[in-house]
Amino acid sequence: MDPSSSNTNKALTETRFSDLEPPLSEDIIEALDRSGFEFCTPVQAATIPLLCRHKDVAVDAATGSGKP
Repeated sequence: MDPSSSNTNKALTETRFSDLEPPLSEDIIEALDRSGFEFCTPVQAATIPLLCRHKDVAVDAATGSGKP
């Protein structure tokens, strides 16, 4: 996606997948980009960093909210 693009979807956060810490692999970032995904949903932004640190997570979120 265009690096200057902005998030216009209100269901998403301002957090980009490429900004997550610990960082996702370049292969994952490229696959997300090719698929049109740039910004995380709130549940993705909250849980992906924990999952990357091998933490267990339990998520209660609405269908379509982007649960990992």
